[in-house]
Amino acid sequence: MLAKRVLLIGGGILLVSILAIHLIIGAVAFDTADKIDVAIAKEEVEKANTSLNYILENIDRFCSDWAEWDDTYEFILNNK
Repeated sequence: MLAKRVLLIGGGILLVSILAIHLIIGAVAFDTADKIDVAIAKEEVEKANTSLNYILENIDRFCSDWAEWDDTYEFILNNK
């Protein structure tokens, strides 16, 4: 009878301890994982933003070059 009580109490304490450890580690791990995910997402957004700015600058430069030629061509055609 005593052995049964000791086993039940010991098992209960073990179960509660395992559950508490699981909850604590889970909370810490999820918090850390969330912080890492946010940092990675910010880095990726910054990379995408830099790439888009580079592309837009090239498009702007290309269009500006052609716009000057279009203005010159129009001037030559209309002022003969």
